[in-house]
Amino acid sequence: GKTTLLRLLAGIGQPAAGTIRRAHNLRVGYFSQDKHDLPHQGTVLDALRELDRTVPEGPLRDHLALFLFCGDDVDKPVAELSGGEKQRLSLARMLRSQFDLLCLDEPTNHLDVAGTEGLEQALKEFPGTVVIVSHDRRLVDEIADRVAWVENGGLRTFDQGLAQCQRVLAEERAA
Repeated sequence: GKTTLLRLLAGIGQPAAGTIRRAHNLRVGYFSQDKHDLPHQGTVLDALRELDRTVPEGPLRDHLALFLFCGDDVDKPVAELSGGEKQRLSLARMLRSQFDLLCLDEPTNHLDVAGTEGLEQALKEFPGTVVIVSHDRRLVDEIADRVAWVENGGLRTFDQGLAQCQRVLAEERAA
């Protein structure tokens, strides 16, 4: 259900009932775990540069460094990247793109601690809205200012983040 919700928010598929209305010209990025958005040719730096050829190399390298691509790593062919490296590059590309809304499905799967920290920093700097499906409570605690808790077919929102969500749920279970 959570992945289906993200896909519907991203405009992939149609809801079984009801309608979804989006703002005119809303630019939505969807991160799934299959990484089909990467180019098959070129280097890591080329994959980021193709999004906007007007950006100088320095800022592109700085952005890639958030995702642990440093020095000669940026010259590595995309075709030779491991699964985790592809995931990091896909996230780097998404966060560098001109999206208003990001829908991220388990973005920290296959990331190590340093990769997760780079993602957290990039998400904190992202100027738009981010909807994340994640079991990584640390990530949610670090970046989310609103939590939607899905349980037993229902949805509840907590406007003060994960700490409020956990506190209220614990109080309810204790009662």
